[in-house]
Amino acid sequence: MTMQFEEKLHKALNDLAILHTGSEKAVLAQHGLRRVRFYVLRHLYQNPGLPVTRLSELSLTGPASISRMVYSMEEEGLVQREQDENDRRKSILSLTDAGKALYEKANTALQADIRARFSSIDEEQFASSIETIEQLVGAIKQHQHNEDLAT
Repeated sequence: MTMQFEEKLHKALNDLAILHTGSEKAVLAQHGLRRVRFYVLRHLYQNPGLPVTRLSELSLTGPASISRMVYSMEEEGLVQREQDENDRRKSILSLTDAGKALYEKANTALQADIRARFSSIDEEQFASSIETIEQLVGAIKQHQHNEDLAT
């Protein structure tokens, strides 16, 4: 029995996600981080001054959960919260120096792990693979956008 294209693609994407997530979890654990906390650090590193609501959206984490996590990260000295100058009811978040340092250290370790995992693929194949993955991501985003417009 041969698999249909869609089934093969689904299996390949699922296998890639599972394997990548497992490796990522292992690397981040060495830095005392879970994936969601790493991605909170990443979002704040790349977008200082995010409101809690936007961080919740970017992290695909509910507002109550993200608020608890941010509070915990504040207590650990990784995140700082300030009142929004334009709307005193809102908080904006940024990383402390310790938060930036932790993100940079964990991110460097992740990049080294990725380099090691894919070292058997030559640079041309790797570039082609990245291009294909970016096309798939673009197609998914477009499909989601179209679905959002339809609802």
